Amino acid sequence: MAAACWAALDIGSNTVMTLVAQGAGGRLREDDEWRATTRLGQGVDASGQLAPEAQERTLAAIASQMAACRQRYPSGIGVAVATSAARDAGNGPEFLARSAALIGGVPRLLAGEEEARFTFRGIVSDLPRGHAVIHLDVGGGSSEITAGRAGEACLLAESVNLGCVRLGERFSLLESAAPAAILPAREAIRALLQPVCQRLAALANLPRAGIILSGGSATTYAALQLALPVYAAARVHAWPGRTADLDETLPRLFAMTAAQRAALPGVTAGRAPVLPAGLLILGEFLRLLGADQFRVSTRGLRFGLVDALAAGELEPTWRW
Repeated sequence: MAAACWAALDIGSNTVMTLVAQGAGGRLREDDEWRATTRLGQGVDASGQLAPEAQERTLAAIASQMAACRQRYPSGIGVAVATSAARDAGNGPEFLARSAALIGGVPRLLAGEEEARFTFRGIVSDLPRGHAVIHLDVGGGSSEITAGRAGEACLLAESVNLGCVRLGERFSLLESAAPAAILPAREAIRALLQPVCQRLAALANLPRAGIILSGGSATTYAALQLALPVYAAARVHAWPGRTADLDETLPRLFAMTAAQRAALPGVTAGRAPVLPAGLLILGEFLRLLGADQFRVSTRGLRFGLVDALAAGELEPTWRW
C-alpha cells in the first residue's frame, strides 16, 4: 500500500497534534507537524466529564489541523486516535462523534496498553536495531511506560492514570506551590510508579538499557535547558539530560506562577501551568529506577501510528 503521505492525529488530554510523514518500506520521513494545547482533560479527573469549553477548544484545533493538512498535501491516508481524557470521560463517545464530522471518520479510542505499544514503536523508530530502551511518556491524563529493544518485540507496555493535567489539578500544582503541598503529589506518583518499576527491574534481558523520556513535559524541559527562544525539534530530539539537574530545576519552577514560567525560554503559555507536575512525574520515575541520566525524544505515539499505518497494520480513519 502506498500513499502520497501518511498522517496521524493524536487527540490527547493536553494537546492535539498532527504528524505528516512521507515514504514507504520503513523509510518514513517526517514532513510536517502541527500542535495546539487545548487541555481536553480539564476537570475530567474530578467530574468524569469533558468540559464544554475544553471540547470546543479541541474541536477548533482539530478543524485547523485538518484544514492545514488537506491544503498542503493533495492526497493521503490518515489515522486519528483519542487517549486518556476521552477514555475516562462519560461523554467521550459524544465528543468523538463530533470530532468525526471534522475528520471524516470516528477517531480510534486507544486502550492504555495499546497507546503504550504504539508509543514504544514511535520511540524506537529511529534507533539501531537491538538498542535496549526503558521509556516513559508523560501525557495530560496518563503516562505510558514501555521497555524493549528497537526492531524487536516490546517486552513491557503499561499505562497508568498519572498525567500532568490530572496531577496538577488534583494537588493544586498549576500555580506556585510550597514544598509541603508537593509532598502528597510525590507520594501519589511513587505509589503508582513503583509497581511498574519493579516489573521493569525483573526484565533480566535488558542490561544497560538507555532511559528515554518523551511527551510535552520532557521536550519542554529540554527546550528550557537549551534556552531555545523558538522550539526546535531537531535540537531537542536525543538531548541528554541529568537527573541531578532536573531535581535542581523543579523547586524553582514550583515557586513560580504559571505566567512567570511562560516567560522562560522554551516554555509556552499552554505548557506553563502543567510543566512542574509533569517534571515531578519524570523525576520520580528516574529516582525509582536509580537512573542518573536520560535522553529526551520528540517521537512517540504519532510516529508509531504513522509507522503502523504505512506498514498496512492499522486501518485508516480518513482518506483525502
